[in-house]
Amino acid sequence: MTCKQSSMAAADRWLHMSTNRLRSSLKKRNNSSVNRRSGEALKNAGGINVDEELGKLQPSQQLLDFYREKVTKIEAQHQHLLELLEKYKRASRPAFEEAERLDMTRELIELRSALSDINIFLHAERQQVARLHAENERLQPSGHLCAVLFDLVHTSSVLPWGLQQTTFLHNVLAILEGEKKVSMMMSLSGLTEGELKVFLRDARRTTLVKQRLPAHLRALHTKLREDLPCPPPGQPGGAGGAEDG
Repeated sequence: MTCKQSSMAAADRWLHMSTNRLRSSLKKRNNSSVNRRSGEALKNAGGINVDEELGKLQPSQQLLDFYREKVTKIEAQHQHLLELLEKYKRASRPAFEEAERLDMTRELIELRSALSDINIFLHAERQQVARLHAENERLQPSGHLCAVLFDLVHTSSVLPWGLQQTTFLHNVLAILEGEKKVSMMMSLSGLTEGELKVFLRDARRTTLVKQRLPAHLRALHTKLREDLPCPPPGQPGGAGGAEDG
């Protein structure tokens, strides 16, 4: 390479470097001026009142007509939406009423079912109480049995001691056996004396078919009717009441 060529290459490099430095300096200057102008614009914009600037404007008749037409369309759409809502409300009201009626019917059915269960439970409890009363009266010693036992004790007191015990025990066993047979027959007949006394609180107002009762129960029923005091004529069950069949 000759000296001339080397000097030309050095000159090109220097020119290229100078051009790059000039370009970078111009770019920095442009950026600083743009930033300064944008800052000034922001400062000026901060002091501008938008309402005042809009008030200074003089809108044209075409712009006013455009916005009037737009407001009219919006009001028409709003009225149309209100009409649609009212229409849907009228259309859906029967469905809501039907659903409410079905819910009330379902709740009423559940309440009736619960009331029926309660009535069944109360009826079962009443039957249990009646059975307990009848069993209690059946287990209590009757007046006839007490009188017979008293007579046996009084009769056996004149006998020797050993014979007294034997006779008394035989008589008691015989009486208990008779009572057991009577109780079994009454249970087989379907109605006991205790149950008759429990259910016949007012014998005059209770209708029974006497032919289906045993003889002692028919007599007990008649005695219960006779023992009750006669109510005044104005009350139910007074004079003129129906007789049992």
